[in-house]
Amino acid sequence: MNNISYDEILINMHLSKLIYYYKIFNIEPYKTIKYYYENTNITSDFDGFKDSLEFLYNNYPNIRLYQFISNLDTDTQVGIFLDDSTNNIYITFRGTESIIDICNDINIKQICIDDNNSVFVHEGFYKSFISVYPEILDTIILLSKVKDLNFFATGHSLGSVQTTLFSYLISDNKIINNKIIKLVTFGSPRLGNLTFKNTFEQKSNIIYYRIINHKDIVTSIPYINYYHVGKQYQLIDNDIIFVDDNDCTNFYFGSCCYSNSVDDHSIQNYINNFNGKQDIWESILKND
Repeated sequence: MNNISYDEILINMHLSKLIYYYKIFNIEPYKTIKYYYENTNITSDFDGFKDSLEFLYNNYPNIRLYQFISNLDTDTQVGIFLDDSTNNIYITFRGTESIIDICNDINIKQICIDDNNSVFVHEGFYKSFISVYPEILDTIILLSKVKDLNFFATGHSLGSVQTTLFSYLISDNKIINNKIIKLVTFGSPRLGNLTFKNTFEQKSNIIYYRIINHKDIVTSIPYINYYHVGKQYQLIDNDIIFVDDNDCTNFYFGSCCYSNSVDDHSIQNYINNFNGKQDIWESILKND
């Protein structure tokens, strides 16, 4: 199907939450969610960590962490999760957590990523992403030789722009044979210039739903010569609405798309505000 279902978004939300807590896991590749749930000593909830692990355990216990990639120089982490029953692969980037991440976030200089000197993206986001991309690519090449993979890419905050770059670059790679990439992100900043936006949105094999929670301020930055990509859906108290925030012209905090809340950026608040809205989301998909 050429959309992303309610359940698929929930899986990606909880994986995006889970990847933040890689430090409390005894990371063992090829182990399932069931294994981690039964062998991780959770002494407190860690801001919803236990809830996310329980959700995945109760609903998708056999999803396994196929590979965990970590670059200490850029402090970039990504989990590659695999569901052998469906051949779904979930590329999940961790969001902002450390001082290195913040330095990458505020490095808003743009860097060219194409041969025509026209596609420019946020330098800090790109440099952190590209430090792990070759290893991700190697893993996907190996897996694609033995499995007919269904691609999901996800992340929150910094992780959302890294996974957007992943989808953009791999979409033309012959190893995936032009297969559909289902990209869903949470709390994404803007990523690139207008040419990047136009080039991204011409790619027919990326389905991108960009979810924002209520007044999440991070989704409004950076602004000058930066553009969002994908279809944006905003979680509000009792509804989910489509928003085109590229129409915003007079930007200041609190004006553009009503984005003025730091608390709304929390991945846990994304989960809280999406839960229970299955009927609303399914209605959206019927008209999408």
